[in-house]
Amino acid sequence: MSYRRSLILAVVVALAFTGCSKPSDLEPGGPSTAAPTRPTLTDDFIERIDGSTATIPLMSATLRFLRGTDTGLRHNTTPAAYSNLIAGEKDLIFVTAPSEEELAEAQAAGVELEVIPIVKDALVYLVNAANPVAGLTDQQIREIYTGKVTNWAETGGENRPIIPYQRETNSGSQTLFLQLTMRGTPPTDAPSELRPATMSLLVDAISTYDNSQAALGYSMFYYAQQMYVKDNVKLLNVDGVTPSMESISDDSYPYGTYYYAVMRADTEQDAIARALVNWMLSDEAQQLASANSYVPLNPRNIVPRQTDYGYYGSTPANTSQSSGTGGTVGQRASDTAPLCGINEYGGPLTCLDNVEAHTPNVTVPGYPAAEAAVQAWIEENPPVGSSWGAWRSQSGRGLFGIEYQTGDLRQFRSAVFRLSDGQQLTLADLFFDGVNYIELINRHLIDEHTNHALQRCSTGVVAGCWPGTLIGDFTGIPNDYPLFGLELATGLLTIQFPPGNPFLVSFDSDAQSRQPIRLPADLSPYGDYWRYDYVRIGDCFVEHLVRDYGGPNPIDTILNANIDALVA
Repeated sequence: MSYRRSLILAVVVALAFTGCSKPSDLEPGGPSTAAPTRPTLTDDFIERIDGSTATIPLMSATLRFLRGTDTGLRHNTTPAAYSNLIAGEKDLIFVTAPSEEELAEAQAAGVELEVIPIVKDALVYLVNAANPVAGLTDQQIREIYTGKVTNWAETGGENRPIIPYQRETNSGSQTLFLQLTMRGTPPTDAPSELRPATMSLLVDAISTYDNSQAALGYSMFYYAQQMYVKDNVKLLNVDGVTPSMESISDDSYPYGTYYYAVMRADTEQDAIARALVNWMLSDEAQQLASANSYVPLNPRNIVPRQTDYGYYGSTPANTSQSSGTGGTVGQRASDTAPLCGINEYGGPLTCLDNVEAHTPNVTVPGYPAAEAAVQAWIEENPPVGSSWGAWRSQSGRGLFGIEYQTGDLRQFRSAVFRLSDGQQLTLADLFFDGVNYIELINRHLIDEHTNHALQRCSTGVVAGCWPGTLIGDFTGIPNDYPLFGLELATGLLTIQFPPGNPFLVSFDSDAQSRQPIRLPADLSPYGDYWRYDYVRIGDCFVEHLVRDYGGPNPIDTILNANIDALVA
């Protein structure tokens, strides 16, 4: 009996015993491929949709195709989506198969669920790219997670203890791990430090640069390939089959599963939810899913990944090549013009008067050109929406920066001006002459492995940044992209993605994603540090400073030696 058939029967039996209906036609190719009428989706209905993080891009692509916008889309993760559906707060959710806990919750509420496969996915196993092991057998994986196999040497690898990570109870990937891999055999209990709260933390643990953790973990194929990509993590083949769109769609990869549309079984037959699900099973919708890197139910609907250039005029050329124009001399962080004094935190006081007005008066003492330019910019960029926003200004390095939040505090307006002549800076002005600045930004902006500012943003360390969820291939911003801000004290560049962009969606689709990236000292006159590396000193982890993008800076050696001495 195949692993897929085992899962199907397990789900059917579980549903039968918990008052839930049998999934409709779970076998590959079973759903109808007729071309139903494209459904009309109302704003009210969009608010009744929920789901997992991994299905946000699928639903974003679907809504854009059907409505021209994904405004209003918001997913609350798998457990919350099931709870919302069972409670009657949502009408349709897009998730992994229900866990035992979620089935019990439905039974306790007297709710019958209808579970319909929409696209395929797979449970995939991850190791560090430095690990020489290319694959494991199904039996080896089970023996690792039951404690029978404990060293990579037993699988043809190095003599290193295997550190088998699991996910937290009731997470979608943990449910699939137990169903697809363990199949009734209980795994050894994993301590809390080996049960990361999020999928990204698990991938981070495996991606340690030197394979020092010798970790094994699992994720979903779509997530690992599209939503949280790490260059130093690789997918293992299982029983000799490499996970791919083709091997998952044709069922040759053993740990295949689905993303499901789930609704209450008493949903009316003419409800919008049913019309949407019926359309999503059509060839047209399945090819749309494939174009957005989801695995279609039938291999015949596999199509090339779509590449969405054109955002703000982006092209292959202007997203990969452009020269900085910021001069050859760096600006010190202490190059701060006296403006309005120092606040209690040691920073410059705001120079904004009448902040409750939509067009406040700005004073920049001693710099009339900058003052006039800033005031003119504010008048040309008034707040919109129901909130006037929160304003702030700052100075330093011969610059004056201003930013305000608008549209119920979920969108931003930012600008940076030279104090000397009031010139508003472009992206090119932030980098030294001759530096290919746009390649730096687009290569690292959404990569949490190399962009430490984004990594810290995702963990809440960097205030005021909303990293967003990747919903499509990031082809890059153009070299004249206008939506950015600059933290003058630290050289932290923040690229802003408004709602409706094809790459990222924030915590809800009406909010603006803000992606931070540091300016390296060797590439930008306003740069400080490219990254902070965590290094173990005795029993402690400390931050080593890395100023330059291209390689070590002699100043780093001095500073980091002093840090080590202080820690010692």
